[in-house]
Amino acid sequence: MLDYYKILGIPQGADYTVVKSAYKKLALKYHPDKNPGNKAAEEFFKVINEAHQLLSKPEQKAQYDLLLQYYYQQYSTSHKPAPKEFRKNNRPKTERSIYDRYGKQSWRNIPNYKTAPSYRVDRNYFKIQFITLTAVAIVSIFIIGISKYNQYTKEVEAAELKAKNDKILASAISLYDDGQYREALTTVEKLIHQNPIEPQFYREKEKMVASLTNLTTQLYRKADYNTAIKNLEVLREYQSPMRLTTWKMIADCNLHLKQFKRAIHALEYILIRDKNNIELIIEIGDIYYNNLKNNDKALEYYTEAKFLFKQFQSAAYGEAFELIMPAEKTPEIYYNLFIKRAEANKSLGDYEEAVTDYNWAIFLRPGKNQSYFYRGNCYKKQGNTRKACKDWARASELGNKEAHAFRNKFCI
Repeated sequence: MLDYYKILGIPQGADYTVVKSAYKKLALKYHPDKNPGNKAAEEFFKVINEAHQLLSKPEQKAQYDLLLQYYYQQYSTSHKPAPKEFRKNNRPKTERSIYDRYGKQSWRNIPNYKTAPSYRVDRNYFKIQFITLTAVAIVSIFIIGISKYNQYTKEVEAAELKAKNDKILASAISLYDDGQYREALTTVEKLIHQNPIEPQFYREKEKMVASLTNLTTQLYRKADYNTAIKNLEVLREYQSPMRLTTWKMIADCNLHLKQFKRAIHALEYILIRDKNNIELIIEIGDIYYNNLKNNDKALEYYTEAKFLFKQFQSAAYGEAFELIMPAEKTPEIYYNLFIKRAEANKSLGDYEEAVTDYNWAIFLRPGKNQSYFYRGNCYKKQGNTRKACKDWARASELGNKEAHAFRNKFCI
């Protein structure tokens, strides 16, 4: 007799909550969809399903508990070990002849076969046989009837549950078609929670999430940021795992809607998964500097980007990369990084560090006049008019009219 409690790994007589919890855990582990081609897992899944169906019904569970208790009592009485004395005195002896097994009998004591009782086949014999066979047939019919009834009951319950779930799923699809995406996905999530081994609901959820992702991408490309951000908040709850493209759309939509802190939150999440993305670091710094006017925070991100820049160049050209690297071939983003970092340092009054950043900008793009002009302004703030005039003169040669005016005012 199968002990369903041991199969589920729970104590005997456990209540329905414990049975259900153990069943869900084992069903998820041994479901055929998760163990394709594994016959043992498939058979075990059938057994735990049978255990759950029996133990989840109070009447059947009570009958089963009585039968199980009776079974263990019978097993314990029929498998008691023999007493020590019996085992000791009844050890098999070595047989040297047939008399050692059966003993010696005198021929005089053999019974006379003529006086031995005979076995009679009469009416009473047939009566006993008939009663016995009738009883066996009645018991067999009764057991088969109960089995068929239980099977019928299970089929009816399964059909009712399927019809109920199909109705709920249809209502979820209707909600989705009406644009109530959160409500639709919440309904499907409840179905999954209640029926963890039913693949139909998982497929429907994936289908809804994929459809909503495509719809939101189209809205984003059409610059309908208000509608797109509502859909993205739904995807944020139900898209698992959350895609980086979804986080990027959330950041861009919030940025266009001037929800700058939310935009930074989304970008920082992407940065956790892409730590060496220097463009992303600069973008966060720009939001802090240009939109939130938080120069200290902006400088932190610009400094991190500068560190990555040096790390990349050192990996490519060695520690003395300034002497080897082709500055004119470096991406424009690096030049802009040092301009922005210099501006952040200037806004905080750190002109010495700003000069260092302008030095890098001039090294990367020596033909741009604004780097010389701004560095000259920093020198002027530091009281070094000679260097300031030299930078203004160079910026003026490169076509900066403002630098020409500053040179005429302070240097001539």
